[in-house]
Amino acid sequence: MGTSISTNLNSLNALESFRRNSDFQAGVIQRLTSGYRISRAGDDPAGLAIANRFRADTGELSQGIRNLNDGISRLQIVDEGIGNISKILDRLKVLASQSATFPFTGDRTILNSEFQTLLAEVDRQAESIGLGSNGQFAQTLSVWVGESGSSFGTTVNVDLSASMVDTRGLGLGGAKGMQAVAGSADIGPASPDHTVAQIVADPSNTSASAGYTDFYVSGPGFSDGNEVKISANLQNVTTLEGLVASINAAIQVAASGTTPAAAAFRRAGIAASAYNGQELAFTSPYTPFQVEAGDVMANALMGNLNGTAGIALATTVQGTGTAAAGDMFVPTNVTVRITGGSLAAAVDIALDPASTTTALAITDLAAKVGGNAQLQAAGIYLSGAPGGTLTFTDARGEIFSVQATGDTANALGLGSFVADAGGAVDYTSIQGTAYDNTVSAGIAHLEFSLNGAPSIAIPNIDLSGGDAAGPNSRSGADLQKTLNDAFAANPALQAAGLVATFNGTSLSIASSNNTWFRINPGTTDASADIGFGTSGALFTSPLTAAQANSHTIDSSGATAVSSLSFAPLAYGNDGQTITVSAADLTGALQTATITLRNNVQGREGRGIDEAIAAINAQLQQSASPLRQIVAVKENVGGAEQIGFLSSLRSFQVTAGNSANGGGLDGGAAIAESSAPVGAQVNVSVDTMESALLAMTAITGAVTALGAAQAVVGKAENQLNYAIDLSQSQVTSFSSAESGIRDTDVAADAANLTKSQILQQASIAAMAQANSAAQAVLALLKG
Repeated sequence: MGTSISTNLNSLNALESFRRNSDFQAGVIQRLTSGYRISRAGDDPAGLAIANRFRADTGELSQGIRNLNDGISRLQIVDEGIGNISKILDRLKVLASQSATFPFTGDRTILNSEFQTLLAEVDRQAESIGLGSNGQFAQTLSVWVGESGSSFGTTVNVDLSASMVDTRGLGLGGAKGMQAVAGSADIGPASPDHTVAQIVADPSNTSASAGYTDFYVSGPGFSDGNEVKISANLQNVTTLEGLVASINAAIQVAASGTTPAAAAFRRAGIAASAYNGQELAFTSPYTPFQVEAGDVMANALMGNLNGTAGIALATTVQGTGTAAAGDMFVPTNVTVRITGGSLAAAVDIALDPASTTTALAITDLAAKVGGNAQLQAAGIYLSGAPGGTLTFTDARGEIFSVQATGDTANALGLGSFVADAGGAVDYTSIQGTAYDNTVSAGIAHLEFSLNGAPSIAIPNIDLSGGDAAGPNSRSGADLQKTLNDAFAANPALQAAGLVATFNGTSLSIASSNNTWFRINPGTTDASADIGFGTSGALFTSPLTAAQANSHTIDSSGATAVSSLSFAPLAYGNDGQTITVSAADLTGALQTATITLRNNVQGREGRGIDEAIAAINAQLQQSASPLRQIVAVKENVGGAEQIGFLSSLRSFQVTAGNSANGGGLDGGAAIAESSAPVGAQVNVSVDTMESALLAMTAITGAVTALGAAQAVVGKAENQLNYAIDLSQSQVTSFSSAESGIRDTDVAADAANLTKSQILQQASIAAMAQANSAAQAVLALLKG
């Protein structure tokens, strides 16, 4: 190889070796100073991914251990609280023993006073530790532990749902649990006329879904449109026990939902059972509830039978008949409103503007009714065809109403009421089109419906001359006066505050007190248009189900306020204030105030379902004892009324007057106190006989308290064992991560020495290579 002064290959090789040695030394120093073998992804991509997963699992499990420790701390508080209640039971037994002795000559009233005070203290302490009826810990509690190698994660479940330690839970007061028994008909295996197998096989017992039947359950936190639907699978169900098992499986599915209503339902712990082996029943440890049949099959299984066939439930609303299929339909601003029928709010269905024939309009309406989630939950559906009658059906048998506006030709048979701007179904004011007194003539006719009630007609409005201007020239001002005189002459329209105004061009009608109304221009004279159109359809009857056929059962063991009648608030200036009150554990009175209105500020009083929804919404936002109260709808002789259920010992419902007879109890002022429903336990020591009974009850309470404390102790041990496992997993995962990610300090210390020697050698070699070129210059010297 020749010698060159332009390219010093030896120097370049030495430089490259120096660079590699420097990089090697830098890596060694990085590992030694950080402690990690893998400091960046390029060091070991696969290893880094595995190590990161181990590190994440370790962090999650470490948090899980903290969660478990928090749970143990809470359980220890509960455990100590139960121990304190146990001491109170000891004192109660002493007092009962003292009063139960025949030679006792003291004042048993004094003994009973202390006895009742201690019972109240049991309730207070049980609520304080979260194990009172509806207590925050009286449920299945889930403690998140971590993934622990599972792709779905793991939780430790602690079931305290049956561990209430207040007087109700211990059998020292109130009722021991809630139960609703469905009917009185024997549907057990020994029934001679109607076994479960016979009922299920009867083709007249229909349901929404073949092979299934639906029950609806309401309670605190799950009611009024949020009631829980239980769809039981009836395939292969032939016995009462099989029916109970199928319903309980459906309850588990419903309780697994993620909504607040599902969570409240889950806490209620409702289950189906066979009462005396003959009847279907539902039970809950401490939550009041109502069960409603959702179809004829469910009604039959609840014992409402005619032979093996269930009593019919469905209620219907029918129109007056539709136009022919091919008839022209004007879909602009056509809206159909459905209210009632367990709907917590009105459902408005706007028809597609492309529905230009009656057939298309009916198809569109049926599709939207069938696809609406709220209507499906309420069991409301539509049937009918062009040229026939549209029929709305509520499978649950509740009262509901159908209103329509914008169909000025009454092609759907639901009325020719005028829609306001944007298709509003009802309004507090409406502006007519221009009124031309040189064109309008004949006899006009107007109908007014207030809040969906039957129409009130103002007939025979003569447009053929009402002043000195001559024939066919009734002026707008004169028309205004004619209408206002008619409003004043009708008590209902006067109460609605209706006022007609002519602005020189057109007529408007408004309610001075914000009453909701609709107008139907039902006249056959096409020229008799005063600004609201003309129509040949008179529609004086409301589209409302005549009476309720629904069937419900309420849980016994609760306290209740008797069913109160309800009438919709028809006028905007009407209203009613309802107050629900109950004492908390300290004796302080807690109240919730609900204002029912039907105006632009709110429509809580438009119908019974919206009123119930408003009441329950306010109760659930109130103080703790009031959240144990629920308003429910009751069918009393075909009329729907409002009742109240609670697990509290007592509560009160009061209501003020309403000006026009709407609201609870016909708008009258009321003050109702709750009364027990079913057998109640009242323990006292005011007599020797009651003291003897108290001794038995306290003995049972001691046993029940011991069982609850055993559940708490078992849960503490369960969480401790979970901590042991998680701690060992943290150690294993940390070790695995260390083996992959941490550096070997001894090996890298040796590598550091090696890199230093190599670096020094590289520098020396580079110096020699650079000096070799200087030697070549000697050849050029002369």
